[in-house]
Amino acid sequence: MKMKILIIIPLAFIAIIIGRLVIISCNQSNEIDNIEKLPKTIKFWSNDFEQNGTLPIDFTGKGNNSSPSLCWENLPAGTLSLAIIVTDYDAPSPWLKLFTIDHWILFNIDPEINFLERGTKESDLLKKSINLGTNISGGVDYVGPNPPMGVHQYFFRIYALSVSHIDLTKPDKETLFKSMEGKILAFSELKVSY
Repeated sequence: MKMKILIIIPLAFIAIIIGRLVIISCNQSNEIDNIEKLPKTIKFWSNDFEQNGTLPIDFTGKGNNSSPSLCWENLPAGTLSLAIIVTDYDAPSPWLKLFTIDHWILFNIDPEINFLERGTKESDLLKKSINLGTNISGGVDYVGPNPPMGVHQYFFRIYALSVSHIDLTKPDKETLFKSMEGKILAFSELKVSY
């Protein structure tokens, strides 16, 4: 009996991990597949890091935990609002992707706004009537990368939406994406490592 329990517990643990990997992989694949079907026509950049470069330490959990500057232009006709989401698909490590970490979720951004300054905080965004979603910390301010293992890839994505307002209060990313379905006109992304 004890031998069976000793075998069952590790097998159950392995089954849970494998199940979790499959679910995460499917969710990530669906999100990425849906994004890849969209026009990638928005010009999107940061003055603080290069596309496919390394994120400077100031913008990480090991530094000042400041949000980097973000700039955009060339929005498609019919854009009534924008959303920005910062995601890490490599948690806890690139070779064991068990979950996705959402670092920053912004939406209801007026298309007349074309940049966010370095170190933007919740109070700055609320003054511009920009709404925030719930990130990995349970809060809404930018949470800089602080990976426990390996070099992770971080995706800063901007979405042009055909609606002026999404009526949500501090949603998680999945809830926001459901509300954005069928309303995304175009997107762009910045990929950076840390």
